[in-house]
Amino acid sequence: MGDDTLLKIEKEILRNGDIKTRLRAKKTDWISKLIHLDGQPFSFQGRSYLLPIYNTPSPRKLLMCGRQVEKTTMLANEIIISSVIQPYYKTLYVSPSHSQTRAFSNQKLKPWITDSPIISKYFQSSKISQQVFERGFTNGSLCFLRSAFLTADRVRGLSSYMLCLDELQDLLTSNIPVIEECLSHAPNPVEIMSGTPKSLENPIQLYWEGSSQCEWLVPCERHTPTYWNYLDEHNIGLEGCICKKCGGAINPQKGQWIAFSGERDIMGYRISQLMVPWYQEPKKWKELVWKRENLSKGSLYNECLGISYDSASKPITRADLVSCCSTKHQFFAQPTPWTNRVEIFAGIDWGEGTDGTERGAKGKIRNASYTVLTLGMYLDQKHFHYFYYRRFEGKDALPGNCVNEIIRICKDFRVRCIGADWGHGWGVNERLEEAFGGHRVIKFQHVGNQRQRKKYDEIGHKFQLSRNEVITDFIMDIKDHKVIWPDWETVKQYLCDLEHIYCEYKESSRQMVYDHKPSEPDDALHASIYCKETADNYYGKQR
Repeated sequence: MGDDTLLKIEKEILRNGDIKTRLRAKKTDWISKLIHLDGQPFSFQGRSYLLPIYNTPSPRKLLMCGRQVEKTTMLANEIIISSVIQPYYKTLYVSPSHSQTRAFSNQKLKPWITDSPIISKYFQSSKISQQVFERGFTNGSLCFLRSAFLTADRVRGLSSYMLCLDELQDLLTSNIPVIEECLSHAPNPVEIMSGTPKSLENPIQLYWEGSSQCEWLVPCERHTPTYWNYLDEHNIGLEGCICKKCGGAINPQKGQWIAFSGERDIMGYRISQLMVPWYQEPKKWKELVWKRENLSKGSLYNECLGISYDSASKPITRADLVSCCSTKHQFFAQPTPWTNRVEIFAGIDWGEGTDGTERGAKGKIRNASYTVLTLGMYLDQKHFHYFYYRRFEGKDALPGNCVNEIIRICKDFRVRCIGADWGHGWGVNERLEEAFGGHRVIKFQHVGNQRQRKKYDEIGHKFQLSRNEVITDFIMDIKDHKVIWPDWETVKQYLCDLEHIYCEYKESSRQMVYDHKPSEPDDALHASIYCKETADNYYGKQR
């Protein structure tokens, strides 16, 4: 194992005159020298994308991967090499199920340890534990293997220096912090998470959003400047990986890792089947082409590309919302000369300021509900731009407490007309009418059984909106990119309300109905609808 180009020899003279020798190398060098796979030394040839992942000094790593791209292999390599080169090192491997943990122990750890000559000769003996759920090494290192799905009880009380969470997407979010407690006494804790994504609400996606979000970008040098491809379904050509801009062949092996986020607490890497060397072979590539043409988009994104994808029950996806966000259009917290030159409209959905955890007098949990104000305007005949949002929380959300602030904001921005929720805000809407005049305040009420999309109620002095139809129209405006928001990072705290919406079939009415969980508010959605409906009413626009 003495390749001087890989291993650095350091010698230290101790106080008693003895010489202590240390071998230093990158983790990938140790792996390629010590670990054998199928009788051959583990090779990184054609896997250059793995080198930075293994060698990063970050104590927390996240692998968001497609299927069959060596994510479990990476966990096995990490566990074995860390146990061998660091005496008395303790690791904990956790997967969602007992059978997955057993398979990892028997099909990954055991054969690789046994087949690796140096490891099996110097780090294994009959005196150490070789159980399925506990594997030891002669240098005192020990690996625990457990499962945790509905409960994390099997990992309680264990202490380790490295934690490997496999199939993260299938672990309960509430169990993960409990499992992570095993690292609480580690001097230099290491955590490696891996899995195949599912929906945008899945734990792996939540951790991905808090990571560096490293993507393997592949260059196409036919363009000036070079065009860098983000690998997705558009790069799957009939005979190989292609540039999505010109359709020419590109080589995934020439890619580079680029971080799409400034976060560094977790180094996150997405590995798709398009990157791995065995899928570059003609026969395997035909499988990718078949998958693109025959799998559902969700399965293709999850299983092949390693990308989270919303289920069909979510009418508004994160991708829909992000595609309507633009850094070219600002979030204006204060009036500007530009806002003073355009006609601005306001939308208000009144709420009680509850977060979904409070209980009423009878002990029933009260729905999450906030007062939300939004301002927007038409940029042209087609595109409506929302440039301001504010959520009033706690006591500030009570209509009687926030109405003065809303009046001030609307006056500062010279709002032309205000659209407000009638059902919850009938009392404070009178305050708005006193401040702006009745002709500048439009009240809206959602109704279920109504043939017309919008109908004026002469008695109640309000517009009745067909709830399903109006929400559907707004969703279609989003999907047609007729709605524009500022950049995602600025408005995501408000647009999450739109993600809470799901579509459900109601047997009583025999129709699909939009709904949301009681713990997940949807106030920003309705404030946005009222704002645009107010503008449409002002300009006389018809659906």
